[in-house]
Amino acid sequence: MQTRTQVARRAKREPVAGLLAAILFWTPSTPGLAQDGVSIAGGRREFLQHCAICHGKDGHGKGALAEQLKIQPADLTRIRKRNGGEFPFWSIYRFIDGREEIKEKGDRVMPVWGDEFHKEAGSNNPEAESQIRTRILKLVYYLQSIQEE
Repeated sequence: MQTRTQVARRAKREPVAGLLAAILFWTPSTPGLAQDGVSIAGGRREFLQHCAICHGKDGHGKGALAEQLKIQPADLTRIRKRNGGEFPFWSIYRFIDGREEIKEKGDRVMPVWGDEFHKEAGSNNPEAESQIRTRILKLVYYLQSIQEE
């Protein structure tokens, strides 16, 4: 049986512990525990396989196909700078996924990677959505990691 003092101490700690847990698990603006080197490396692999042809291996928008495109690919290393110093994590996620319309981004010329990844995962795969989310998250973490000042 707990004494009143033990109960009172635990009651004081629980709100602090809950707040600390929320902070640790809800901070996508800077790379941290969830965005470790393994996730970023996985995002780099996705980027090189799917994005570098247009955006360039370094993300500056000068890929092999860039000159052939009517609209030049964005310099992905300056996303944070174009957004007032903040990296718009979830907006970038939704734009890559492409299955959710984002009006402020204008006409879309980039492939809808959410659809492409879904095709690769296969329609009979019950884990497809989880795999797609993971691939896109890794890409976003990678893009976040290459931001220039």
